[in-house]
Amino acid sequence: MFVISQDKHISINMKKILSIYNRNKVIGVEYPFNEEAYVDLGRYETQKRADEIFDEIMKRYKSWENMKAGQPSGTCNPIYKMPLE
Repeated sequence: MFVISQDKHISINMKKILSIYNRNKVIGVEYPFNEEAYVDLGRYETQKRADEIFDEIMKRYKSWENMKAGQPSGTCNPIYKMPLE
């Protein structure tokens, strides 16, 4: 699954990341090849909204993985675009 950044300049392959983070109203990813390899994907007005987006990403990723395993559920679209707000 791919995640498109809020500014639409970055596409992240979820299979290639070490972790996805949600802190201080920012959602981003960390790459395994470098301790400093962090990429912010979106910034939100409130932590509550960042939490909602984070949950959406996790649900979409789980649905995508389930679909690949032959057990589709939820939205199985392989691309998630970070909302503007």
